[in-house]
Amino acid sequence: PLAQGLGLPLEDEALLGEGASADRAMELLAELAGTNAALCSHGDVIGGILRRMAADGIVPVAELKLPKASAWLIEQRGTAVVGAHYLPPPGG
Repeated sequence: PLAQGLGLPLEDEALLGEGASADRAMELLAELAGTNAALCSHGDVIGGILRRMAADGIVPVAELKLPKASAWLIEQRGTAVVGAHYLPPPGG
């Protein structure tokens, strides 16, 4: 819906598919540094990314949330992930 509403094309990316490696997804984030990319993935991949960020001290473990239709705004400086902010699902 976001791409359609903005008139932007979608690109399929296997690195974000269900069962994909969180480490490879993090590499994709580094590759997209400096862009305004919106990525959509599955709970297992997003959970892996968030657990890695928690292990790196970027996100407190107590703040890790993954309800369906929620989002995380990931903040980068250069290629390094330096923050993440939880956005609850619409109406949630």
